Amino acid sequence: MREIIFRNLTTRDHHRRDLWMQEVTDENGLHAEIQKRCIFLVKNHHRLPNPQAVEQWISNHVDDRGCRLRNLTVTRTENSKTGIKHFFFKAIGSFYAVMGEEVFSIGFVQTYEVHVAEAPVGEGGRGWT
Repeated sequence: MREIIFRNLTTRDHHRRDLWMQEVTDENGLHAEIQKRCIFLVKNHHRLPNPQAVEQWISNHVDDRGCRLRNLTVTRTENSKTGIKHFFFKAIGSFYAVMGEEVFSIGFVQTYEVHVAEAPVGEGGRGWT
């Protein structure tokens, strides 16, 4: 059995977008739940007069590193009593996006979480929620 749920939320002013996906799988004696989530937030918005001004702004404000990763967290745990394995990844950072003569500074939070049990837990239930 495989179940996939998607959620795409955007604020009315389009400054925040929350994308979320959950997948639950029961295959080959394993029960797995995977959750992916991305939150994007427009922090700054600059409207420039012409394409040359955009290139000048980029050369003055953006360095060669591109995307700036402020924080990265990775954890892995295993419960020997229940047999549940848990993996968690979280990245926080920012990047720039250019659309025509507009430059956007965008912050992001991305999480990826996996729970795996060696056998299905209970009657259609999940042992970790």
